[in-house]
Amino acid sequence: MIHVESGYNPAARSPKGALGLMQVMPETAARYGFRNEIRSVEVNLSAGTRYLRDLMDLFDGRLDLVLAAYNAGENAVLRY
Repeated sequence: MIHVESGYNPAARSPKGALGLMQVMPETAARYGFRNEIRSVEVNLSAGTRYLRDLMDLFDGRLDLVLAAYNAGENAVLRY
């Protein structure tokens, strides 16, 4: 995941605003109680892995849907 999302660059920032190793959106980090500290490697990994766990639960372990939701957003996957 980290290789694909950020190329192992903890300072990575996407054009859409995703940050860090796991390219976590600030809104997603806020769901887990993280705010400005999302650039911290530990916080970024924690928020990203917690989000993956929630997506695994939401999509019944279907890795294809989990990865699509991580990339495009869970609502986009739920819509389609």
